[in-house]
Amino acid sequence: MTETPRRPDREAVRVDLVKTACVRPGRIEDAARMGAVFVETYRAAHRGQVPDDLIECRTPEQSARGWERALRELAATTDPDWCIYVAQDEREQVVGIAVGRLARPPHDGADANDVRDGRSPDHPTTPDPLGDGEVNLLYVQPAHQGRGHGRHLVHAVARFLAARGVQRLVIGVLAINAPARGFYERIGGRLIGYRPYEEDGHVMEEAVYAWDLDRLLDTVSVQ
Repeated sequence: MTETPRRPDREAVRVDLVKTACVRPGRIEDAARMGAVFVETYRAAHRGQVPDDLIECRTPEQSARGWERALRELAATTDPDWCIYVAQDEREQVVGIAVGRLARPPHDGADANDVRDGRSPDHPTTPDPLGDGEVNLLYVQPAHQGRGHGRHLVHAVARFLAARGVQRLVIGVLAINAPARGFYERIGGRLIGYRPYEEDGHVMEEAVYAWDLDRLLDTVSVQ
């Protein structure tokens, strides 16, 4: 008989996260700041990587409204399968955002294992299956990068997922985004392949990285 993984006490997980440098769950009152952080960072990270209309159509005000809706939905959800975390600087100002969730079934006939082997984007092979938890979004303001915020945000999402029995974490990143890919490789991500990514009608290619959650969380103690 397979034993159901025991979920760690939620309050203990929350307290542990508070101890992790400057990372906490997002709150509704963070929405305006999150909108500003997201748009600034998206534009800085992706200009020249995505079509110009994806850059220009985003505004801090529009993004803030979207974050407010998401945060209200999350606050109203009992036992959510997704999470939003923010990183703060020494002035307690939000400078980074992460969103994670348990894996969802594929939509529109897509295959959840539709990832091409990491050795070559041109030669599809049978890949390892995708993990069952994912970081869907990770942005840290350019002026605050290199200070550990991104790493701690990933760890916060990993803890949330581990508390729900997840054993592996995956993150998709634009294949053309060399700086972000370098970051994921530095924190131990293993390239498992490539997959298509659609945004507002534009189809691009993502590189997909994976981590064993136990191993990833073990690195917290040595940071």
